[in-house]
Amino acid sequence: MPQVTTPTGATRFICPFAWLLSILLLTPASGQIPLVTLEASPTSLNEGGLATATITANLSGAPIDGVNVELQTAGTADAADFELSSTLISIPYNATSGSVTLSIVDDGFVEGLEIVRIEIATVSGALEDGDQEVEVEIIDDDLVLPVELSAFRVVRNGRDLTATWQTESEVGNVGFFVELSADRVNFRDVGWVDGNGTTSGPRGYAYSFSAPTAVSGAYVRLRQIDSDGSVHFSQMVEVAGEDHYRERLEIYPNPARGSATVILSSTEDEIVVTVHDLLGREVKRLRRDASVLGPRELITFDVADLASGLYLVRAKGASGVSVQSLHVSN
Repeated sequence: MPQVTTPTGATRFICPFAWLLSILLLTPASGQIPLVTLEASPTSLNEGGLATATITANLSGAPIDGVNVELQTAGTADAADFELSSTLISIPYNATSGSVTLSIVDDGFVEGLEIVRIEIATVSGALEDGDQEVEVEIIDDDLVLPVELSAFRVVRNGRDLTATWQTESEVGNVGFFVELSADRVNFRDVGWVDGNGTTSGPRGYAYSFSAPTAVSGAYVRLRQIDSDGSVHFSQMVEVAGEDHYRERLEIYPNPARGSATVILSSTEDEIVVTVHDLLGREVKRLRRDASVLGPRELITFDVADLASGLYLVRAKGASGVSVQSLHVSN
């Protein structure tokens, strides 16, 4: 029969059933190995500002013993651009998380926007919940646009994407390459827009192009070229896939003079259609109040009062926004 020794040195026997029950209660059931996931906060760092992020390994439950999570790094940033306080996250018994710190290094080099990808290399004492990885982007503060970029957005209409941006001032601005990526790492040029040299007032820009696929998401950024040949990057804009946008619109004639007609096809009941200039200002509201639409509706409106140039027609519903460019030639 099991026995125990009391603090006074006396020996006492315990009931075998009670002893067995205590063992069962203290032993976790088989299959209760916790799952480990990774998270990063924040996911964007600036060399001239917020320069640290916390990489945390979270467990789905308390482990039987301690858990060790070995990390590895990948991405476009090289080893000189950042430091991990440790590549090992140790989570002690009865804890459910552990973390390390990612710090970026302000090296003074012009390198553009870079990505640090942190992945789980090995795990002991737990199981990785799928393929766990997190990404932290490093914004190089040495890359400040020689223009004051006050707005930059990208909207989708099916396979077509339209990038619009506005500058408040420009110094020696030759122009912009519009770049597209499917993974935030590998970018390619999709177009060029001339700059306005040196200006002190606002200037609006727009560029439309087709994405290779209408379903998946996309990432767009600007690569600005200065008059001395230097290159500067904007931040990325993420565009959701076509599944997020159910409104479809067409415009004819385009270019338009005097009047134009919007053909709106939608699966939704409530749609608001507006017209905007390249500075983002609303110049017309074609459907001021939400109302019930048919599956296909034609809306004719006057453009004689608009100055010649490029405008954006925007259809907004509950599931998203569709945008089509309109050229007015009065």
